[in-house]
Amino acid sequence: MVTADDPMFGHEARTIFGYVCADVRGRNENAFEPYPGRSVVGSDGADIVNWIAAQPWSNRKIGMWGSSSDGINQYSTAAECPPALTAIAPCVARLVDNYAHYYPGGVLEEAYVTLLDEAWPGSWQRVTQHPRPNSYWQEMNDTQDIPALKIDVPVLLISGWWDHNVDFSFHAYKHLKEHSARCQYATLVVGPWSHYYIGRLNQGHKAYPAAENINKIYGRRFFDYWLREKQNGFYDEGSVYYFQLGDDAWVNSLNWPPPVVKEEKYYLQASGVLSGTQPGKSESDRYTHDPQNPSPSIGGPVAGPSSKFPNIIAGPAYQDEVIAGRNDYLIYDTGPLARELKVVGAPVFKAYLQCDRPDADIAIRLCDYDPETGKTLLVMPGIKRLRYRSSWTEPSWMEPGEIYSVAVEIDPIAYTWKKGHRLRLLVTSSIYPLYAVNPGNKNDFVWEDGAPQTATINVYHDSSHPSCLVLPAQMQVGL
Repeated sequence: MVTADDPMFGHEARTIFGYVCADVRGRNENAFEPYPGRSVVGSDGADIVNWIAAQPWSNRKIGMWGSSSDGINQYSTAAECPPALTAIAPCVARLVDNYAHYYPGGVLEEAYVTLLDEAWPGSWQRVTQHPRPNSYWQEMNDTQDIPALKIDVPVLLISGWWDHNVDFSFHAYKHLKEHSARCQYATLVVGPWSHYYIGRLNQGHKAYPAAENINKIYGRRFFDYWLREKQNGFYDEGSVYYFQLGDDAWVNSLNWPPPVVKEEKYYLQASGVLSGTQPGKSESDRYTHDPQNPSPSIGGPVAGPSSKFPNIIAGPAYQDEVIAGRNDYLIYDTGPLARELKVVGAPVFKAYLQCDRPDADIAIRLCDYDPETGKTLLVMPGIKRLRYRSSWTEPSWMEPGEIYSVAVEIDPIAYTWKKGHRLRLLVTSSIYPLYAVNPGNKNDFVWEDGAPQTATINVYHDSSHPSCLVLPAQMQVGL
């Protein structure tokens, strides 16, 4: 909903800027015409820009604004280099389309592809027909990298910590900085937002007053600078502007990640302990995963609700409903933190495990446990399909009795655990429906022929198998 004081579309803005709204073929008002694919989106966008520039009311300085697919369309249009296109501001949008976008960690992002199929019919079939990182995805990535190199206008990238595109936003920022002279002006804003609720006050189970509408406030400053030549100091504060969750404060940085980040390791120990001390004697913990009763997802990088999953929650969310009454997970906690723990970057969970099935997923939830409230808040999840633990090109099946190492990469995050809180790690094998369920056999999906198989997973933590959480931290923590 646009209010009168909306910095981008409110009354004052409409007295200054002219607006042209356009849909791609096959979408919304153009739904009568079939969507031909992304191959014509850029040329269509360039035609629109050229048409605007030819109008008597145009000053030949044109900017583009939009989220998700509308943000992707900006990249495609900019790659065509229409002369009057002056600046673009893609929100929660990826620069390229590849396997990892639909299969993070090798696991189908089911909630997102379900939603995508409602907007672009046929998406579900297209994505699920290619469940492995084969030549189909490589060709798609290669064809899109080429036009990406042609983008030569200032770019404002806007994303959110719980946007399922956030890692792609960091990739796009780095890619543009390295390959375009004009993109020395690339700027990245990352707020406490999820994909569907970009810029809104309420996110999941939390509210962030300090971030409400900041996406539009930054967008307005960006367009004032480039379209109106207003010297407003837009580039005086750094090129990355991110929200430090927990502190609930904005941070300016010259780049990402900030150079003061260092690596800290927190090792899994017996009795559910997470500690900075390496483990000693041989220990392991066990849980059982039932594909027909998967651990449910609450929060995280959810794209948005769909008709199939209308009540799905995006963003920060309390995990107590997930924990209560279930035995298909492991919990590891630090002691009460002696001082705050400030994490800025992409965490990694490195585990040693054993499984009685040829394949399984390892799904983790990085959480903040507040002893005063007794609640466990999700910071960020991560998942990995074990068949891809060693290679993306050839599945590697597990043998019963063998111990394997795996690294579960977590999306970038900026979060501060407060003094007295506990860093909590939940380890399981599903986060459904955010991610599709592993059937426990050699199939890609539970709906394929062949009964899903219950899997038993042993997680090891000893001197020979030091399973640990690796954090990019800014401050040493006493445990």
